[in-house]
Amino acid sequence: MADAKITELTALTAVSTADLIAVVDDVAGTPITKKATVANLFAQQDGWQTDASWSSPSFADTNGESTLTVTVPTDATTKYQAGMRVKFTQNATVRYGIITKVAATELTIFVNTDYTPTGDAITLPFYSMMKTPFGFDLDVSNYQVVFTDSTNREKAGPTIDTWYNLSNIAKITVPIGSWLLEYDTDIDCFTVSGAGERSLFMSCTLSTANNSESDEDFTFTFGIKSYTSAINSTNRTHAHRAKTVNLTIKDVYYLNMASKGSDISYLRNLNSAYERLVIKATCAYL
Repeated sequence: MADAKITELTALTAVSTADLIAVVDDVAGTPITKKATVANLFAQQDGWQTDASWSSPSFADTNGESTLTVTVPTDATTKYQAGMRVKFTQNATVRYGIITKVAATELTIFVNTDYTPTGDAITLPFYSMMKTPFGFDLDVSNYQVVFTDSTNREKAGPTIDTWYNLSNIAKITVPIGSWLLEYDTDIDCFTVSGAGERSLFMSCTLSTANNSESDEDFTFTFGIKSYTSAINSTNRTHAHRAKTVNLTIKDVYYLNMASKGSDISYLRNLNSAYERLVIKATCAYL
């Protein structure tokens, strides 16, 4: 059946690794038909697909944010989607990242924080729909933005129900994409009012402004009614909240505190006395 069409050949429903297939080699030069085993074919499959050229790279690197944008041929929305892995070479270094936004001719990529992207030319771009194409690093810490503070912060004489960013620096820039955003901190309120019943209630939250509560899902509230003859009274606890946010543009989140009791003389973040403040955004596409 040397002159038979491929469609006329007998179908093989159980393929072994030793079976042969026809391959046309050097298609762009001098094409010649050769043979290859199924084993050899799949041995070259590392999960990466060669991509068309990427141009006009630009990047931002602020507070651990390593976001790269590149121009790709139209229409990217029919080929890529958020969460795909990418690999590319820049300045002779292979770099990896995750697509976080797709526009008609532009990809936004969060780059593994082991690498700092530049505006230099990109060569050998690849993309993958696999979770772990060969060489892709799944170390969560390489796909995070983290803010820490190890200094105690306080606000004297807080006005009840008024939100304060105690340090004026407790904030995090969250890049474009889907992110698990969370915080851990020790919060404290203190009163020097007289003996008797004291209301020691306080809240902390992550907010898109430094003087408000923008999302109650990020708000932690704790308090006690204190009955004591002592001059001073303190209420202290550990606060944690976490939520996935989906951003089409990058945004800043601030850690704010508010007095919810009428007898509070000081609000405090005890970042040095007990444990440091951590605000963390982890890429949700991992």
